[in-house]
Amino acid sequence: MKCPAILILLLLYSNFTVNGQSTKQYLDLTKQFTDSIFSGIHKNHKQVILSETINASTFYYCKSILSFDTFYKRTAFDNGKTIKIDTFTFSKDERKIIDSCYSDYSNFIWASNLINDAIILSRDTVNTIYDSHAIDIDIYLENCYGDRRLFSLTKPIFLRDNSFCIFYEESDCGILCGEGSLIIYKKENEKWNPYMTLAEWVE
Repeated sequence: MKCPAILILLLLYSNFTVNGQSTKQYLDLTKQFTDSIFSGIHKNHKQVILSETINASTFYYCKSILSFDTFYKRTAFDNGKTIKIDTFTFSKDERKIIDSCYSDYSNFIWASNLINDAIILSRDTVNTIYDSHAIDIDIYLENCYGDRRLFSLTKPIFLRDNSFCIFYEESDCGILCGEGSLIIYKKENEKWNPYMTLAEWVE
């Protein structure tokens, strides 16, 4: 009786979809995405230390920004007039994908098979670290895990035949030290590059 049960679980896993993709396709795409950005943007970090989930405040921050349908890549000025260049507008179907991804944000957990050589900390561990080392979290992280930054990442949202990805990341490295950015990435020549910054902050 064990074999049929295992088979059913495998079938359920293979048929489960994320935005029209099977779970395996989505996870493979996520792995390709993180391989690209963490081998480039974050290559200078000695170690990637990552919270397995985002917190509620991060979720609401991203959701509020993505409530808009149109974003502008840059602004130019001509004789005192503002000219907006390179807009990115979500279609109704894309809006549904975004809303669907953020509706289950708390169920998405980063695992070691999705990011190479990352140290992934449970939410309980992260909360404990903040409770006991809020002032010297950078020193604690380096002593215990090998780097001074703790990353939090949202679930990647892939759009337009997987050629664009909406992704938020933030890092905390102590008091008045941290940064975060919500970026649309574009896939070019099998590499993911920042295309449009929707929001960012720096401490």
